[in-house]
Amino acid sequence: MARPTSVFRNEPFFTAIFLVVMWLKFYFFDSSLSPRFSLTFLTFAGGAGVLSCVVAPAALLPRPLRGPCLIALDAALSLLILTDALYLRYSADLFSLYNLGLYAQAGDVSDAIIALIEPQDAKYFVDIPFLALLSRAISREGGWRWLSIKRASAALVLATLGASCAAWKMHSYDRAVPGAIRSLWDRPAVAISVGSLVYHAADAMNVAGERIAKKHYSKEEEDELAGWIESRAAQRAGSRGATFGVAAGKNLIMIQVESLQAFVVGLAFGGTEVTPNINRFARNGIHFTRAFNQTAGGNSSDAEFMSNASLFPTAKGAAFARFAGNAFITLGTELASRGYETTAFHGDKPGFWNRNHMYPALGFERFISKNEFAPGEGIGLGLSDRDFFRQSLEYLEDIKDDGPFYAFLITLTSHHPFNFGAFERQAIDIQLGELEGTVPGNYLRAIHYADAQIGNFLNGLERDELLDNSLIVIYGDHPAIPRGDADRLGALLGRDISSAAAWRDIQSIPIIMRLPRGEYAGKSDAPAGQIDIAPTVASLMGFTIASAFGEDLLAGLGELSGRETSEKMTVFRNGSFVKGYEWVQPGDRRAVDLRTNKTASWSEKTASDARQAAELLAKSDMFIELDMARKIRLDYRR
Repeated sequence: MARPTSVFRNEPFFTAIFLVVMWLKFYFFDSSLSPRFSLTFLTFAGGAGVLSCVVAPAALLPRPLRGPCLIALDAALSLLILTDALYLRYSADLFSLYNLGLYAQAGDVSDAIIALIEPQDAKYFVDIPFLALLSRAISREGGWRWLSIKRASAALVLATLGASCAAWKMHSYDRAVPGAIRSLWDRPAVAISVGSLVYHAADAMNVAGERIAKKHYSKEEEDELAGWIESRAAQRAGSRGATFGVAAGKNLIMIQVESLQAFVVGLAFGGTEVTPNINRFARNGIHFTRAFNQTAGGNSSDAEFMSNASLFPTAKGAAFARFAGNAFITLGTELASRGYETTAFHGDKPGFWNRNHMYPALGFERFISKNEFAPGEGIGLGLSDRDFFRQSLEYLEDIKDDGPFYAFLITLTSHHPFNFGAFERQAIDIQLGELEGTVPGNYLRAIHYADAQIGNFLNGLERDELLDNSLIVIYGDHPAIPRGDADRLGALLGRDISSAAAWRDIQSIPIIMRLPRGEYAGKSDAPAGQIDIAPTVASLMGFTIASAFGEDLLAGLGELSGRETSEKMTVFRNGSFVKGYEWVQPGDRRAVDLRTNKTASWSEKTASDARQAAELLAKSDMFIELDMARKIRLDYRR
């Protein structure tokens, strides 16, 4: 077959077009991540290097396969960009290969995925038909070149050069922010600095490296960790507050509310209270007004993990997916050892977030999922909150005379995108006005609906004489409003939340604990997190969780109202933390006052706090990876 007569119909031209188009796609996506993204020569070389490594193997395929392979690579990389964009819109994060273990959930959250897709996303795929036509034209004219030693050598050189450029960029960034490439705690921040192509290459290297060479700790490190845990347990035993054991022998009912953020508690819109039942519950409970979401890649499952086990989310992937075979010391395991019946309730499929495997590890003897509930009204991902609470209450009525119980309920209906038609029919007393059809407006209606069902459940508990015979905890799992709707949310709240500090502050979630008869009701302004729930609840019920990485929020507290604890630190998975009213970002050596949005001074004390936060995260990771709960033998029930 004759060689092509046109330079525009041969393999080098096609490959060049492919590389340029793919690089531009990732560049425009990276530019959208943050105004701080800057295209330096090293960033360009890193991204181009990753693309070179991807393209080089295709050059060694038989001639008929090269064009289709490059088209498939284009589609796959474009889909990766779209996946990143959807992750960013939903949870301000980027996709990781560790999330592949949760691929089965995609169908269950299809409505949320579709709602996040925007028309402009089509730009990532418009080139594919044109490249397909060009590939076909090159095939007709015999433009794909034969395999040869020279060609194989060139491909090897290209791959080596590309890998060197990518490694150079990773090494440069790792020198500036030590450990960032290995941990990828703050994935968007890494992508802003190195480009998303290099970020994904680093993510792939981490996953492969973990599979090939799983980290091993020395016996000395294990002993040090066990000693550290023992000393913390002894310290907690010596700092018990006046509330220790006040709920001993009572039932425990813990409700994790989907997408419940703190700003809706006490909020009125159009003359209607958004959460009247939660408001009333807060007035009769211990209300931690500055509690922060600490979830990471596991989203809702991370909140369940922290609130029950008081361990940090894993640095990579989700603990529910990676460590369901571990043993843990949790509220469930400790209450079960005290004769409690422990049951988790959730109106979703049992396999979602791997709950059917993880719940036994967390100490739940039974899991009532969508499969066990009677058929009922479905809204969004599963059973509606109305049917969920009604059927869960019926279960509690059946077991209330059999002895104390721990019931862990996870709601579902107030899930993104919050626009289910049932809300418009059932939450009719809240008028959205100009917010009608917007994400913040839909959210207000969804959470108003959820609040009504919580109110019905609490009324049922009172009717069944369970309300004053139980410790009841209500908290939110994670933020609801995507960053892209910050302007509308700011207008709703009457405040500017455009800065990173203001957005961090608005990510707070409510944590409320109601003791029987509303004892010790009040407010605490100390920074709190979901990791503090388990040790605080355990203290109220008269025991200690030895491996808790959180703190008893009530230890040493007398009068709650207006109390502020400036030394309390709430640590996030990316290494940043809130202490008092300062949000500290160690990677940037930056501290910001959340009240004024002004930069605070970086001191040796701040650096010491940053090291302590990093140590907590590292020790939590070690505890989980070593399955230390099977190894420690402590008198933690004293």
